[in-house]
Amino acid sequence: MEQWIDVDDLVARKYILPNATESEFPIGFRLGNPTKFPLTLKSVKVWVDRRHIQTVFFRSLLLSPDEDIRVLVNWHIEGMKLANYHANHLLFELGGVICFVDAFKEEREQKFGFACECRPTSSGEFTLSTFALPDEEEESNQQKHIKKIL
Repeated sequence: MEQWIDVDDLVARKYILPNATESEFPIGFRLGNPTKFPLTLKSVKVWVDRRHIQTVFFRSLLLSPDEDIRVLVNWHIEGMKLANYHANHLLFELGGVICFVDAFKEEREQKFGFACECRPTSSGEFTLSTFALPDEEEESNQQKHIKKIL
């Protein structure tokens, strides 16, 4: 009697002006409950290319069987990522952790991962992949890098 959440209907598409030097880049997906019992969504944490970009909190949202909810997160792109998008070939890794409470009141975490190939003319091609959370050292190094930039 195990419960899980489906992650599908992924979309990453945004028109970015050709002369833009930076842009928000929204990524959307659907979280669905394919099981026969309700569950309670708590949060979803999302990483792009192993950098945490956003945590979405659901405030204990009840997700009934066969129901779903759309999630939209914003990723900020610039530099080489933006140049690659304009050149018609942006590749990135999307990963996340969904926190929920199952029908037996057990808190659960479920990871998901996708590789994405995006072009300005499509909504992205997402391929299922494994996702491992960044370890503490990797996250610490990212924070140090961000502080240097700012």
